Amino acid sequence: MFSRLVRWIKRIYRKPSPVVTPPPIPSDIVTPVPVSNSTRQDRLLRLYDTMEVKLLGKQFATHIDWYLNEIRNKKGFYEIVGKHAAVPWEVVGAIHGLEASFNMNNNLMNGQPWTQRTTWVPRGHGPWSSWQEAAVAAFELKKREGKLPTDWTLGNTLEFLLKFNGLGYERKGQVSPYLWAYTNHYANQGGGKYVSDGKYISSAISLQVGAALMLKELGYGK
Repeated sequence: MFSRLVRWIKRIYRKPSPVVTPPPIPSDIVTPVPVSNSTRQDRLLRLYDTMEVKLLGKQFATHIDWYLNEIRNKKGFYEIVGKHAAVPWEVVGAIHGLEASFNMNNNLMNGQPWTQRTTWVPRGHGPWSSWQEAAVAAFELKKREGKLPTDWTLGNTLEFLLKFNGLGYERKGQVSPYLWAYTNHYANQGGGKYVSDGKYISSAISLQVGAALMLKELGYGK
């Protein structure tokens, strides 16, 4: 009885553990799982094949130029994450642009600072020790959810990006600006946008260049 009391007292008054810098993320931290082809992919591929630049409202061609310049300028960062997470660098960059406007202070999981625990969807993740660690964690989460492709075909890629943002537009019978903003497909439906989690405004127009357009301009899938 006395020895157990002594051990209990030692646990209470023991010195706090020193802060340890986490080791580099191993290249095999993410083991992707398959994502099968689907009718959804067939539809997305048709949209990709028939996609053209078309502006709506306050969208301008210079916005497209800015997005493409940013993703190309940060290619080195995206390649590092892509190597660790087994994800094409173009996909890493497109998501970072859409979630965080290419700001290296913000994570690509949902655009919040990577130094804090997430309070937006997905909630309760982080903080992390670096932007790269946060980025890999975003793809690791998708892997645990069974949503990370092993084969980054164009169809798998488009479906992954659609699901990354959510299927809310699809349930409304609309194309997602996350993929198709600044294209004929989005312009022809007159816009529409979720301005926050769960809040959709039909008259809102996305000023973020769609991931599909970014990928096509980068020559992805050729």
